[in-house]
Amino acid sequence: MKDGLQFQKSSQINNESAMRGKFIKRFWWLGLIVIILIIFGVVFVVVKNKEKNKFDDKKFQNQPMFENYDPTINLGLAKCPANLSGLFTYFFINPDNLEAIDPLGGVNPPMHTQPVDHIYFTTKNSLNARVPIYMPADGILFEVVEEVRTNTTTGAFLESSSEVTFAPCQGVDVSIAIISELGPDIKALIKDGQGQCEELEKGKQGEEVVSRMCRYQVDKQLKAGDLLGYELNVSESERLASNGRILPEEVKDVEIWAHNYSITPSRDVDIAWYDFPSLPYSFCFFDMYQGEMQKKYLDKFGAFNSAGYDGFKQRIAPPVCGSILQNIVGTVQGDWFYGEKGKVSSDGYLSLVPNNFDPSIGDISIGGTIRQPEVINFLSTHSGTLNRELSEVKTDNNIYCYQADADSKINSNTKREITEKILLNLVDDHHLKIENQPGACGAGETFKNPFIYQR
Repeated sequence: MKDGLQFQKSSQINNESAMRGKFIKRFWWLGLIVIILIIFGVVFVVVKNKEKNKFDDKKFQNQPMFENYDPTINLGLAKCPANLSGLFTYFFINPDNLEAIDPLGGVNPPMHTQPVDHIYFTTKNSLNARVPIYMPADGILFEVVEEVRTNTTTGAFLESSSEVTFAPCQGVDVSIAIISELGPDIKALIKDGQGQCEELEKGKQGEEVVSRMCRYQVDKQLKAGDLLGYELNVSESERLASNGRILPEEVKDVEIWAHNYSITPSRDVDIAWYDFPSLPYSFCFFDMYQGEMQKKYLDKFGAFNSAGYDGFKQRIAPPVCGSILQNIVGTVQGDWFYGEKGKVSSDGYLSLVPNNFDPSIGDISIGGTIRQPEVINFLSTHSGTLNRELSEVKTDNNIYCYQADADSKINSNTKREITEKILLNLVDDHHLKIENQPGACGAGETFKNPFIYQR
């Protein structure tokens, strides 16, 4: 009985095997299709991942770096109009209180080797200590940054400096910094323990001080004319007499950044080289004024007791407000970088741009690498290879030589006499050969040990 059952079971197994064999012989192609589909799917996923991770330089140059980057988008504001002129209806600071406004695009290495994206103001020294700063339009205040300096020994308060950021409408924001004293309504918005804080530095300036910066996210509807705070207006002698209460940074005047996130970034600039997501959207704060209000500010643009000028020297050349990203493809003009894209340190920055006070003067702003951080100023020429206008230097195989003009040979920061020369040659649209050499420019200049910068 047991043997019969085993025989039946063996026969059943043999029949099942035979049936499987017939099925495989008949439908083998289905298995092959499945295998091919699996292989194709794996290859497709791998290729797509490689394409996703591949950096397409040409595509990148034609797209905004941070697409849809707009910190004002969730504030519940109406979208900004296409024409921003007239958006501001109130003087943020009384123009009569100003000696001068620095145009955009100034350079001052190593901190500002590239043209700056913000505006500086010089208030009149004859004013009392506090200069009020107001909201120029209705809007929402959404961030306050406060830096407080205290005595490390006693814990006593020494000084503060704040920055406020607001949006008048969706798509535009404005930051006003170096506010020495916040208005009471703004001060009431920030409370200890509610900000993101970090200790910046410790140092000695008359007294031991510690600097602590806190960033606060707020949501405050403001009206045009509301008080934001005050600028502390002091002279250098007053600062020294303060016995450390007022630090050198506080002698600086107000700074303003403005961003319009509807701007399409220039295709001439590869933003991947830069550090700040808001940079390609920077524009002139005063474009949001119009008529007589705007003119009162524009008449103040220029140098005041700086850049080799005594008193006020007005900027006449358009755009009066200055420029930031100034690359001109096919020429040396603009920003250059030494190192790997996205990883360049400040000593690898180089800018070859017109002076922001007088564009007839050229600035070679050096962050380091080829020499110590410094700016070489020269009166541009329009022929030959000596101090040639930067926008006229192209890929023509010539070596161009630059040296400081006689009245610009003393570095305003270091007080060092500039005795070196700069040689450069545009290799192609993305590569610049440059070298610092001792002595004055002469005939038959040659490279000895040049560096290659990129953009």
